[in-house]
Amino acid sequence: MRYDRDYLLHLIEYVIACDRAGFDAAASLPDDEYYANRNFSFGSIHNLLVHQMVAQKTWLRRWMGEVFVGRLENHTEHPTRPLLQERWAKVHADLLEFVSAQTNDSLNKPMTVRRGDGELITAPLGAMIMHVADHGSYHRGQLASMLKQAGVAKPPYTPYFRFAIQQVQEGKTT
Repeated sequence: MRYDRDYLLHLIEYVIACDRAGFDAAASLPDDEYYANRNFSFGSIHNLLVHQMVAQKTWLRRWMGEVFVGRLENHTEHPTRPLLQERWAKVHADLLEFVSAQTNDSLNKPMTVRRGDGELITAPLGAMIMHVADHGSYHRGQLASMLKQAGVAKPPYTPYFRFAIQQVQEGKTT
């Protein structure tokens, strides 16, 4: 498998579009529903959204050479919707900037990062970027269920093909 910068950049754009759709759907909820413990995944809609943002931020930090061991940030560092929205926008911008700066060679070169529990992971950078996209897909399903439980009649439906169709309609494909 060879990882391609343009494809991975496109994939990160898809992840960001999905993150925004989920956040926007959650924004319609009153606080009691948004912060309610749903007894699965990360508990509340807020906690799950924070986890998604923190995971992206943490992987980016690893790729940039930061080493840290210990617990990941959580809702205690990002307690409100406005803070999450502001900080996630920065993470999204940083992800786009980082992936844009890569070459096909850098994406296919193995790198080693350390997880918070100390485990070393060695894989091509492109595979790690794919993991970030895959991780987001996993949690989007949970978010859709939580939004439905909270009363959102039509949670966002974010399959890749819908994003691809929208890109074509907006003339953003080559």
